[in-house]
Amino acid sequence: MSVKRAKVAVDGCRWPTKYRHASKADALAAIAALERAGRGSPDMSVYQCGEHWHTGHSIVKFKARIERSLRGGRPKRSKSNRKGRR
Repeated sequence: MSVKRAKVAVDGCRWPTKYRHASKADALAAIAALERAGRGSPDMSVYQCGEHWHTGHSIVKFKARIERSLRGGRPKRSKSNRKGRR
């Protein structure tokens, strides 16, 4: 039996070692507590797994953040900030 199959076999949960939140509100509160403690991430999200909820990093949000940072370039200056500079 592979490791993935063993993980799915435990109560239908793919991540049996992760903390199980009883409700979506509890999972969102956990993310808020992480952010208050300075350990949060803009990529964090909640997802349902069987009858409970987990918190984790959203692949979609993570990819969007990386793409924004890779665009690079200089930030545009406002028109008032550009006057007289040449």
